[in-house]
Amino acid sequence: MLINKQLIDLSGITVGEISYHYDLLSRIVQKDHGLQAYITYSYDVGDSQKCTSSNTNLSIGKLTKVTVANKTPITIDYGYDERGNTTCIVKNFSGRSYKEESKYDILNRMLELTNPNGQKVSYRYKEDLTPSSIDGLVHSITYNERDQLESILYNSASGLSTNYAYDPSTLILTNIRSQTTNTAIQDISYQINSRGHIELIHDNISDHQSLSAKYQYDELGQLLSYESQGKISNYAYDPTGNFTLNEDFSNSIDYTLSLTSLSMKHGFMYLVAIIDWFSRYVLSWRLSNDMGVEFCIEALVEAIVMNGVPMIFNTDQGPQFTATAFVKTVEANGILMSMDGRGRALDNVFIERLWRSLKYEDVYLNGGHTDGREGRERPIQYFSFYNYERLHQSLGYKTPYQIYFEGRHKSEEGNPATQLCQL
Repeated sequence: MLINKQLIDLSGITVGEISYHYDLLSRIVQKDHGLQAYITYSYDVGDSQKCTSSNTNLSIGKLTKVTVANKTPITIDYGYDERGNTTCIVKNFSGRSYKEESKYDILNRMLELTNPNGQKVSYRYKEDLTPSSIDGLVHSITYNERDQLESILYNSASGLSTNYAYDPSTLILTNIRSQTTNTAIQDISYQINSRGHIELIHDNISDHQSLSAKYQYDELGQLLSYESQGKISNYAYDPTGNFTLNEDFSNSIDYTLSLTSLSMKHGFMYLVAIIDWFSRYVLSWRLSNDMGVEFCIEALVEAIVMNGVPMIFNTDQGPQFTATAFVKTVEANGILMSMDGRGRALDNVFIERLWRSLKYEDVYLNGGHTDGREGRERPIQYFSFYNYERLHQSLGYKTPYQIYFEGRHKSEEGNPATQLCQL
C-alpha cells in the first residue's frame, strides 16, 4: 500500500511530498521525504535480518532494522526478549558500530544496561515499583502524592540535587531548582496563563543577572511579543492569522542542540535533539539510558550527514558538549561552535520550546512512557508529526519542514550542505 502526502503552503504551491509504503499487515516499510534520504523498515518475519542479542532472539512481529539510505548509510538493528522488551540495539554508521544491551525482571523493569563503551548501569526499585536509585548515577528519587517527580539526588561529592515544584490546581511545572551543598546552580520559575501558554520564564540566581523572558499573546493565543535581556521582538499577523516573518530572516544554516530527561514509569531516559534554528525542523535525535557523550555525537553526525554542515552550532555548557570527542567532531567539520552562558537556558529558547511541546502534547497526555521500548518508539512518531504535520504560529502556520525546505531551496547555491561529515 502506498500513501502520498503533499506539503502545500497557504498560497496553494506544493513545496514537498512524503511517500509512505506499507506491507500487508499495515506496517510501514519505507518512507521517502523527497529531498531527504529514504528510510526502510524491516521486521522479524521469516528469515529477515535480526539483531543478535546475548540473551535471546525471538520472532514476535517486532521492528528489527531501520536503514537510512544515503551516501553514508545508517542502520539500526533491534533485538527483543520473549516479553517484547528491547534487549539490544546495534547502531552502524560511518564504519562504526555501537551496541547497547539491556536486562529486565519479570515485571519488565530494566535491571541492567550495558552501554557501547562497556559501562554497566544497574537500577533499583521501591515496593510501589517506582525507581528509587540508579547505581553510579542517582542516589535517590522521590515523588509527590500525585506521582510527579519531586526530587533527584545524584551520586556526587558536591551533593548535587534537583527539585521540582508544581501548581497545585493545574499540576503544571512551575519551578526547577538544582543545587549542590553550598551553591545554587539553577532556579528557574515558569509562569503559565490560563490557556497553558508561558508568560514568564525567570532565573532567580543572582549570578545569572536575573535572566528572564516575557511573552505576550493576543486573544487568539498568538504570540505578540518576546522580551529578554533588553531585546524585544514583536510579531504581527495578517487578517487570516498568518505570521509576518521579519525582513532580516536569514537562510544561513545554523543548528542548535540540547538534552532533556524523560521520566519513565520505572526509570529515566535521556533525549538529545538537533534542530535547524530558523525553521525549528528536527534534524536528528537520539535516546540513551545514560548521559554520556556517545549518543550526542551520533546525533551530530547524523544531522551533518543527512542535512549538511552548518555555519554555527549552538549548545549549552553540559559535560557532553564540552567533551573533547564532541568538540573535535564539531571543529573537524569547520563549524563555528557557540555555547549558552552558564545557567542561561533562555539562550536556547527554541529547543526548550520543543521539549515543552513534546512533553505537553505527548508524554503528559499519554501518562508518560511506560518503558524503554515505548520511550524509543513514541519520539519517532511525535517528531515525524512535529516536522511534517504540526503547524506553527511562529512560522505562519506552516510546518517546520516547509520552512526548512524553502530555506534550503533559496540558499542552495554556495551552501555548505554538500560537504561530507568529518570524524
